[in-house]
Amino acid sequence: MADLANRFINEKLGSHWAVNSNDESFQRLLYHLDEKTNFRPFFMTALDTVMKKITKSSIKDNSVIVADVGAGVGWTSALMALLPNVKKVYSVEPNDERRKRIPFVLKHFKVPEEKVTITDGNFKNFKISEQVSLVTMVGSFHHTYDDDVYDLIDEIKSTLKVEKGSDGWLLLANEHYVDTFWILHRMLSWMKWKIIKRKPYWGPRNWLAPDPFDGEHWRTKKEIWTYFRESDFDGELVQHKGDLCKDNKSFHQRMGWHYYYGIMKLSC
Repeated sequence: MADLANRFINEKLGSHWAVNSNDESFQRLLYHLDEKTNFRPFFMTALDTVMKKITKSSIKDNSVIVADVGAGVGWTSALMALLPNVKKVYSVEPNDERRKRIPFVLKHFKVPEEKVTITDGNFKNFKISEQVSLVTMVGSFHHTYDDDVYDLIDEIKSTLKVEKGSDGWLLLANEHYVDTFWILHRMLSWMKWKIIKRKPYWGPRNWLAPDPFDGEHWRTKKEIWTYFRESDFDGELVQHKGDLCKDNKSFHQRMGWHYYYGIMKLSC
């Protein structure tokens, strides 16, 4: 199974992601993160929570090293790099079009160059030269194919620095899980498509089949926990109030759809 969906190959970015040296392009990004969506508020809530947990652990001040996996255009990497207790961020992004925007985003956020290293790593190989304290996946875990999830988790575990008396941390943010109401919606939608003689990509064999174009997956809370608990992680999934996209009007499509952040700990 390829670990990069077709959407991210030769992708034409939306205008809000197409950041360049112009301040206007940066303002479009900020408007999208703060006004059109809850991208930044949801992420900052999750980040603040995990950083408080890290501070209480044995990790020393000003020494947190982060692997930001599926970093996109790098806005999450920039916000983390600005934290005083973060020493280094590895911005891991396999998509060429998104990765080349990261330096512009870092400059607009006024991030010191030495605090962020950009790599063309993927879910199976982050291409990072050192172990890290925290792995973050912001809006990227749901693009991981089922066949690749355990490879991803193995890579996370091998990248985290976990020694006796210390923990490694994983943050999933700006993610969603679904429940039985949403699965029922999919069943009804499948029946509608059958009536009009069109074939959806989901059906009785797999009601939660991922989108074949962008690889977006719809997993239940139990499925997500199963992946990580089987791999020695423990932690919590916290549901957000509200929708990640503020202007989303498709209530029937969001019935049974929940946005969350997950904080997972890997102990020695």
